[in-house]
Amino acid sequence: MRIENPFWGPAWPSVRARWPLDPERVHLNHGSFGAVPTAVLDHQEVLRRRVERNPVRELWLTFTGGLEEARHAAAAFLGADPDGFAFVPNATTGVNAVLWSLGLGHGDEVLVTDHAYGAVRYAVDRACAKAGATVVVQPFRSRHRPGCASRSSDWLWSSGAEASCRWWTVPTRRG
Repeated sequence: MRIENPFWGPAWPSVRARWPLDPERVHLNHGSFGAVPTAVLDHQEVLRRRVERNPVRELWLTFTGGLEEARHAAAAFLGADPDGFAFVPNATTGVNAVLWSLGLGHGDEVLVTDHAYGAVRYAVDRACAKAGATVVVQPFRSRHRPGCASRSSDWLWSSGAEASCRWWTVPTRRG
């Protein structure tokens, strides 16, 4: 079966070809595990071999020393202040760091969608309960929203492709 993707348009075959995924499946769970582009897999293999040649040097000196440079590069790419930018091991840790740094108080509101990842939603509920803030849940109804979220989900449901969706992220428009 050939899977079309009107969200990406005519560039889709070249975008899709960058991943080594089964072409008969639609993989939507990039947030939790796996499904990285082939170029990333190749570079990971280069790094693994480098570590295996001299683990102490690579893990203690090279990689830990490179974190600061990588943090600055990532912050610059995102247009962020490097002094306020940090790497976190996963989305749950990042959301917790942000929530507990906000100084939430009585009368504050935190907006989430009804598709929020469970651990993230739990963190929001917990932080709001402790602070006296309110969680506001916005239903996600893609068929009623114009733009990219609607096009991508309409494509998914109408494609007939086998799909597994545990974490749904919606790209934002850049203008």
